[in-house]
Amino acid sequence: MGGLRKAVGLGAGVVGGMALFNAVQDRRAGPVVSEVPGETRYWPSPLGSVFYKTLGDGPPLVILHGCHAGASSYEVRRQVGALAARYRVYAPDWLGFGLSDRPDIVYTAQVYIDLLEAFMRDVVREPAHVIASSLAGAYVIDVAARAPGLFRRLILIAPTGLTHLVSEPDEAQAGLRRLVASPLLGRTAFNLLVRRPSLHYFLAQQAYYDPACITDAMIDAYYATTHTSGARFAPASFVGGALNRSVKSSWPRVSHPTLLVWGRNATSTPVTDTEAFLALRPEARLEIFDNARLLPNDEYAERFNRLAADFLATE
Repeated sequence: MGGLRKAVGLGAGVVGGMALFNAVQDRRAGPVVSEVPGETRYWPSPLGSVFYKTLGDGPPLVILHGCHAGASSYEVRRQVGALAARYRVYAPDWLGFGLSDRPDIVYTAQVYIDLLEAFMRDVVREPAHVIASSLAGAYVIDVAARAPGLFRRLILIAPTGLTHLVSEPDEAQAGLRRLVASPLLGRTAFNLLVRRPSLHYFLAQQAYYDPACITDAMIDAYYATTHTSGARFAPASFVGGALNRSVKSSWPRVSHPTLLVWGRNATSTPVTDTEAFLALRPEARLEIFDNARLLPNDEYAERFNRLAADFLATE
């Protein structure tokens, strides 16, 4: 009996310790605040409220951030104001990220593909240019192939779907998703993943080439968005492979003029991935940014914005 009491006490101590750790981590986070310029709006999607900013007048331009633990429209904040001089810009937070609702659901690539198509039809309501990063690029490709009238020109920043993040999740990955989404152990694991040092490491190794780009204010923004209610649910699907999408069949069917933008030093989606994209659509244009990783649009915002404006204005 004594051994059992000790085991029970130890278990209760572990549970209490995890709960305390989570509470402390969350208390250290400030509120999630959008740094994207423009008017705040919300779209009542079938699965929850989607936050977006809109700014400018002219032809519509939708700018989509990627999907990872700390993702939000913060990643494209430097594009919105600059490109709103020529376009009516829409910059949403994907459901499960940023200031959008974060319901406890199984997020999948199909969920986001369907949400994107519905957003284009319900909110934008006319053919639009689009800029999309990483996994969002794969979702745009799928929608552009099945509903080409929704888009005009595409700018895809290191899109996935041909070489990386293409496979359906296996049982082990599905188990990992369930673990990260779980109430106590999952929340603890996620909070360990998104501590400030961990966020800095991710940004330095994956997102930016120049560590000087990573400021304290940036870390605060990423920390806030990863320590709000429901923050782990969409990232749980990401680490569990549920957001993967193959575009092997849809990419060759895309007829829109397309600009591929890549950081030469990207690691998770290396520049060699461009070979597969150009093999299937050699007419696509490629622009490589030296000394850049996953976010050349932010690290070299002025150059990227000029490139985007010139490409989108081409008839």
